[in-house]
Amino acid sequence: MITETIYASELPVPEAEFRAEFQRYLDIKNSTLPGYPNNFVMYPIFETLSPNFTVIADPLPQKISDLSKVFENAVNVRIQQECTDAGFDNINTARAYASTENPLQALSITFVNWSAAVWLYCKQYLEEVQAGTKPIPELEEYIAGLPAREEPAS
Repeated sequence: MITETIYASELPVPEAEFRAEFQRYLDIKNSTLPGYPNNFVMYPIFETLSPNFTVIADPLPQKISDLSKVFENAVNVRIQQECTDAGFDNINTARAYASTENPLQALSITFVNWSAAVWLYCKQYLEEVQAGTKPIPELEEYIAGLPAREEPAS
């Protein structure tokens, strides 16, 4: 069976070093030299690895999916607080006045734009955590980093 992908955590050494040794393995395997040089490091996975293998990020631990629900709930609480502070019952009410001309339209539009920006920020942040390019933040730090809602122009 040929292995096409390998998790980063399965590499016995850093990826660049592993790839260099694997290339040496392929060069030796495809040559007519008998055996391997003395300084050659042979990893058992070499025998089943595709020459075009891909190293992929490790699967996320279960706790990330559990944490994402906690973070989502905290974001909803933050959104609710912003709505309440502005005199609305919830985000749906805050956005309800955006599409028709009325005294609350400008304020309502800020909630439409802000809530969209908040959820896009959350989606992007989660993708970066899943990709391993950002660490899992502390909840307070994450909430503090949410986009701010801008007041309507007077």
